[in-house]
Amino acid sequence: MRKLTVFLLVILTASHGAMAAKPFSTELPSDLPAGGHGWHLASEGLPQEDAAPAGIGTYSPAREGGMSFLLPGLGQYRMGRKNRAYLYFTLEGAGWLMLGTSLWQSNSKENAYREYAAAYAGVDGTGYQQTYYENVGRWISSDGPGGYNEYVRREARDLYYPDQAAMDSYYLDNYVTSEMAWRWTSTDAQHNFNTLRGDSKDAERNALYAAFYLFALRVVSSVDAVYIARRSTNEVDTTSNIPVRFEAGPRPGGFFFAVNRPF
Repeated sequence: MRKLTVFLLVILTASHGAMAAKPFSTELPSDLPAGGHGWHLASEGLPQEDAAPAGIGTYSPAREGGMSFLLPGLGQYRMGRKNRAYLYFTLEGAGWLMLGTSLWQSNSKENAYREYAAAYAGVDGTGYQQTYYENVGRWISSDGPGGYNEYVRREARDLYYPDQAAMDSYYLDNYVTSEMAWRWTSTDAQHNFNTLRGDSKDAERNALYAAFYLFALRVVSSVDAVYIARRSTNEVDTTSNIPVRFEAGPRPGGFFFAVNRPF
């Protein structure tokens, strides 16, 4: 692969209190490598931001902000703010650790209370809906005095009395069949079940908090990256793979700006 060496020569000088721009001249530098190709652009009195190609020495707030939203700290790292970047990386890792741990705990506790209900309340299986397990935790049994079905009968009377057909319809829509029946061996067992179920819900809630935290961290990091990029418009992008160097110019008060890039 050949190397194309690009030299951008910008000479800033004052002449009788005014800046005069001269036309660009094209010539091959004498120090080009054999077989190489290149061009030489020279200008006196032309401001740096006009002579330099777009993007050289500047950061794009939109790009860096987007990078930091994708991964908090990435935009800061690209702009050389490595201490900030490492802080965001650490906070990001902590957020994912909290999210993963909370999801694992929620799933583990859910499996535990489902199996516990099968062992101590006679629940047939573990694949029921959450509303079913809510009722299992609230009522000592599905049938009999103080049971869930008795509660459904009372509720039907309260809602539809004296319409017997409506009461029967409501009961048939909400009662627990014999295949889904349960009866706790003791109130202590029922309490332990509710504790396991509460732990599962707490872990699920913590996972939701972790998700909000990760989103908020992205917003903060993105805003921070945009702020840094806007303040750094005159700084050179040190994360670029394009070697950039400044040297004293051939005339007093000027400087030499060179960019070498292999193609």
